[in-house]
Amino acid sequence: MALQGIRNLVSKYDKLTTPDKEVREALIALCERFAGVEIPMGSIKIIRGVAQMRVSPVVKNQILLNQEKILSNLALLTGKKIEKIL
Repeated sequence: MALQGIRNLVSKYDKLTTPDKEVREALIALCERFAGVEIPMGSIKIIRGVAQMRVSPVVKNQILLNQEKILSNLALLTGKKIEKIL
């Protein structure tokens, strides 16, 4: 009986996501759209307004060539400003 009460209290937190996760998901989608490359979720970190990606140099070059389009659309989609991609 007490467990059911606790479950009701914490059920509203079930669907919360971190703000970084939303930005990373949008960044992945935009990289696929504009650069034509697929990036795993675990290879992106966002630290102080900079997106750090652990990908091969070929993939990173393709992303950096389209960086302006990706970052401007990211700001429109998420409302968060990422300054650059490393």
